Amino acid sequence: MNDEFLKLKQFIGEHQTLTIPRVFAEMLNGDLSLAIILNQILFWCDKGVNKEQYEFAKTYNELSQETGVSVRTIKRKVKKLKNLGLISTKVKKFNGNPTVYYTVHIVKFMELFNKTLFETNENEKSIVKSSKNEKAEVANGLNDSDKLTLTKVSTCPKRKCQPDTNHIHKNTTEEYIHKNTTEKDIYMQAAEKNKIDYDFYVKKWNDFSKVNGLAQVLMLNNKRKQHLKARLSEKNFDFDAILSKIKQSDFLLGKKGDWKVDFDFVVSPRYINILEGKYDNGTGNARQNVNKNVSIKDEDKAVIQEYKQKLNEKNKEMGFPLIP
Repeated sequence: MNDEFLKLKQFIGEHQTLTIPRVFAEMLNGDLSLAIILNQILFWCDKGVNKEQYEFAKTYNELSQETGVSVRTIKRKVKKLKNLGLISTKVKKFNGNPTVYYTVHIVKFMELFNKTLFETNENEKSIVKSSKNEKAEVANGLNDSDKLTLTKVSTCPKRKCQPDTNHIHKNTTEEYIHKNTTEKDIYMQAAEKNKIDYDFYVKKWNDFSKVNGLAQVLMLNNKRKQHLKARLSEKNFDFDAILSKIKQSDFLLGKKGDWKVDFDFVVSPRYINILEGKYDNGTGNARQNVNKNVSIKDEDKAVIQEYKQKLNEKNKEMGFPLIP
């Protein structure tokens, strides 16, 4: 151990450290220097000239040496403690010198102290409750059949896994979890289950469109993902029901004109018109329902243009000719 570190050790340890209860800082709105001075005053209040009245004598210089806070700051902070009603002071002679006598108003102090403790506990409960609510939101996003029924066990029931590993085994009724699996692991797995499988809907649409002569999805861009995600969050959106209605509509299948329904129309807010039967056979205003407030052709052009742009970026990298 070198000499420099030995010198440093002289300034480390219990006698060289100022320690204050965290609640003091909280009750004084985070004013640490004020909390340090209050802590020191409370330390001396039952060791002074009038223990029953929590009164003691202490000069500003003595308080400064004990706390490391400047005399100027101590005077300012003592005034603040007096304004809060926690202490009172008066100057009297002590050993022939003018000295400040401090009196702690213990009842007032305990009122503020208990109030701060109560608010702190309530805040902590609120944080825990908020955390539980966030986890519940994740779990509520799952189907009833997918929700976790958790049984903590010390050993793997299948007896096939290495000990002390985080994993889940699922059987028909329960999820078995190793004892060292954390709550975070569980809810991360729940969140993973709750992710949208965009490819599933694209495949379902492409299989349907191939059979019914509709345009297939070649690229699932961010805009389409956003629209699909928004629709899936709506309780009325039923992808299978929409496909069923399209199959029964000559107009949506393009048998009554040049226009055909496509994936972008299905994942737009206009899907509700399909479910409400506005494009069913025998509905005379089907064309009007499609063209109202929406330009299908412009939307198609935007998708095609974005697709061409991405293809041309790849073609440029590979040295292939660009698509006009």
